[in-house]
Amino acid sequence: FGRPLCASTLTFDHLSAMEHPLIAISYGSDAPADKENDARSSQNATAVAVVADCRAKLAELGERPDHESVDRARRAVALIDAKLSEELEEIATSAAPAGISVAAWRSLQEAKEKQIRFAACDEKLPYNAIIQLDELHQSFESLLKTAEENLLNQTESVDAVPANDRSQLLPSDEVNVEIIKMLQEAQERKIAKVDLQGRGVMHLPEAFGKISTLETLDLSNNNMKVLPESISGLVNLQNLNLENNSLETLPDSIGLLNNLKVLTTSTNKLIALPESILYCSSLVELKVGFNQLEYLPTKIGFHLINLEHISVPLNKLRALPSSICMLKCLRHLDVNFNQLTSLPIALGNMTSLEVLDASRNFNDLETVPDSIGGLVSLTDLNLSYNQIKVLPDSFGRLQNLKKLQLEENPLIIPPIDVVEAGVEAVLAYMEERWDNRLAEEQQQYLLHESASQSTWLPWWLGGSWLTRSFSGLPEREFGIKEDYLEQQL
Repeated sequence: FGRPLCASTLTFDHLSAMEHPLIAISYGSDAPADKENDARSSQNATAVAVVADCRAKLAELGERPDHESVDRARRAVALIDAKLSEELEEIATSAAPAGISVAAWRSLQEAKEKQIRFAACDEKLPYNAIIQLDELHQSFESLLKTAEENLLNQTESVDAVPANDRSQLLPSDEVNVEIIKMLQEAQERKIAKVDLQGRGVMHLPEAFGKISTLETLDLSNNNMKVLPESISGLVNLQNLNLENNSLETLPDSIGLLNNLKVLTTSTNKLIALPESILYCSSLVELKVGFNQLEYLPTKIGFHLINLEHISVPLNKLRALPSSICMLKCLRHLDVNFNQLTSLPIALGNMTSLEVLDASRNFNDLETVPDSIGGLVSLTDLNLSYNQIKVLPDSFGRLQNLKKLQLEENPLIIPPIDVVEAGVEAVLAYMEERWDNRLAEEQQQYLLHESASQSTWLPWWLGGSWLTRSFSGLPEREFGIKEDYLEQQL
């Protein structure tokens, strides 16, 4: 399943013994009701303690397994359970052999069933450990988020009004009236574009989904926390802009927008994208930067095959799904300011990729895959502010590269002076290393072939297999036999 789960070598027994976050941590204050200041102070202290406890628990858990590892673990458990069911059914339907009593046969069946169940349990143990570790992380992270919000609410003044709260400038009732009026007009006139950006919108009415002619919808710079499921009724929608809102989730019904080409959800509070987004098969641009995403859908490369632009900067991605390398149309990939520890091994399969920004993953990103040399269309590459020490020799194949940023890396290959000389100098240096590597591999291949042919070489490759095999025979006698055999062949 890739890299180690965590540095603390957490075992399944440890996970089982840990308290569930909802049991281990609770809210509340025992401060007397008649002492408001003491009560507030006590509540603040409790909130701080809860935040500290949650962070300590997360640190104890160690690193969270990546999304693909969890998916593989779940599939493995499902396969083991399916196999167990088949074996149990086979035991239950098998007839008792002749000469064995029914009671004895049942006893044997029970023993065999018990053995099979124990074996399945042992087989599932490492996979369940991965799943449970992920669930514990999710629970504690959710609780930590609630605790931090609770602490923030207690420290803020009740009367304080955020400077950027547009709903204070336009009361929600007036907003709703304006929206309803606009939507009615849009429905009657069958218009294709609605612009509601910066209107202090907090929610949309369910009837919104009836504007089936809508092609472009701009809801950016509002205060929306929820997008209605009825959005699935916008069957002709091609461009949806939800930038700069307070969305924590997207509705599953978004997967019914088969004509959606551009989706922008940057600057929200999204933790994950719904799996249903994989059914937006026309999607060309996906912009989800400035969120809290920890992973992208595992099968993104198998379904969203028309994607040309993916932008997910300033998130919490620890890995990219391997299927992303199947996106043959992808031209722009921005994953800067994440927590990536590596790039996909088959990165070079994205032969249409022109721009790649994997900068500012800081202490996490240390290597670049050898396959990067396959990015034959790449013109702009940013790997700055990482911990990369060596660029692969295949880097020299990036002949279309025009812009390269490698600053703030502890580079050894290529040397810093070469990097400072610019992209052409780097390419020349790496190309020379690549050519030397090819020459060395070719020489090793020829030596290997020569050694292997020293005992066997067909006559049609320019030599006589008899000469190689029977070089100890007298030359004249051997030549007669060789000519005869070649004539027969």
